[in-house]
Amino acid sequence: MKKGILVCVFGLFLVISQVSLAGDIGLGVIEIKSGSVPAYTTSGIELLFGGDYADHEVTAWENKDQMWEEDYTLEVYDPGWGLINDIVIADIDGDDMQETLVANSGSMVHIYEHDGEELVLTHNLTHPSWNDQVNTIAVGDLDNDGSPILEVLATAGSQNYHSVVFKRVGDSYSPVFNITSDDPRHAAGSVCTVGDMNNDGDLEFIVSESIPDADGLSLIRLFDWVTDTWVNIRNFALVTDDYNNNVQTLQIADVDNDDENEVLVNQDQEFVIVLEYSGGIFSRSWSCAYLDTRIDCTIAGDITNDGLIDIVVPDPVTDLIYIYETVEEAIVNTFNISFVHDNHWFSGGFTCMDIGELGDDGLNEWVFVHWNETAFPHEWITIFRNDTILQEGPTGFLYGSTVEIGNYDNDEAGIVVTTTSSPTTPTTPTNPSPGGLPIPLELLAIGIAVPIILVIGILGYKRKRI
Repeated sequence: MKKGILVCVFGLFLVISQVSLAGDIGLGVIEIKSGSVPAYTTSGIELLFGGDYADHEVTAWENKDQMWEEDYTLEVYDPGWGLINDIVIADIDGDDMQETLVANSGSMVHIYEHDGEELVLTHNLTHPSWNDQVNTIAVGDLDNDGSPILEVLATAGSQNYHSVVFKRVGDSYSPVFNITSDDPRHAAGSVCTVGDMNNDGDLEFIVSESIPDADGLSLIRLFDWVTDTWVNIRNFALVTDDYNNNVQTLQIADVDNDDENEVLVNQDQEFVIVLEYSGGIFSRSWSCAYLDTRIDCTIAGDITNDGLIDIVVPDPVTDLIYIYETVEEAIVNTFNISFVHDNHWFSGGFTCMDIGELGDDGLNEWVFVHWNETAFPHEWITIFRNDTILQEGPTGFLYGSTVEIGNYDNDEAGIVVTTTSSPTTPTTPTNPSPGGLPIPLELLAIGIAVPIILVIGILGYKRKRI
């Protein structure tokens, strides 16, 4: 009898301590379907990786006890090469839930919604003239109508209409604006980006186009919404050479922290530069002084968590990651991170990056995807906070070209525990009573467990009397 009472008391203690922990750290208790996964804390922020030519997959890494591990895999139908070129996580339909957009090498953009368990395909976006891979996608209120239903901009390698704006009309998306090259040789597209380029409070977009020949073309083109359509208001020609005239990355951001946006350009021949846009004219205001070869990626964001935008430039020749900050109104190289990598035959070894809040603490991390020749699979990930490595290891892919930080499954930060309930249900540290008054979970647990202990005690006492 005493042993039974002790077991009940111990069980009560475990219930109260578990609920008290959730209340003490300010986290809700998120219930998931029954299974073998032990309870863990999560920030509710995930990492999505795009797969390579062999896998045709998008994988999601969940935050579990301050580490990130692969939790979900989605096979993407692709009649092309199988490479996932870009991923965007955003609420594009105004329902306060994040959607996942995937660009692949099969001339198509897929839109997925998360149903609480998995990603469900809702729309496929393509253009009849596309015959090559979709390279990049960007979203925004491009027609500045104030609608929460955003337009989708996509850039493809096709020479006819290399960039297209898709707009949702009713239940489907349609191409409403098509961009082809003004050059008679019909250049192909490579990269696009969306932002307030002229600092007038609404959005513009930039697309790039190129012809990788000795007398080729490397151009960025700025478009703005004027009256009832998009107008190409300015172009900027970049340096060309015998080959590789492509723009690798574009980003509109306040990279010099002067309260006005610039465009960060990573191009094969000019490497990494910043363009100011003032008075309707683009002009070079900064360039990375240390580079002497093309690189695959660069990015701007607050990696030092000081409230200012930084520029991250990985150099495959010197095995250094250059960090640039704004100091006394100038962009300067303040520190470097030594990062030994292994090169491979079709890339500089550094493939993609993203910067954002991975935890639930208001601080940014940055994710760096790179090649590791000594390991298999070769594509590896390193997660930094400032200049400190938090985690590193293989992505599971032979090669990948995109990584995205975001809450793709619309879950919440909290403690995830396994239960026998069927739906995935977030709860708070208090449960509402039938009358609508909140009852603390600690008191609720005591109210359930104490009568059970008393009944067992009474029965034991009666047995002793008999």
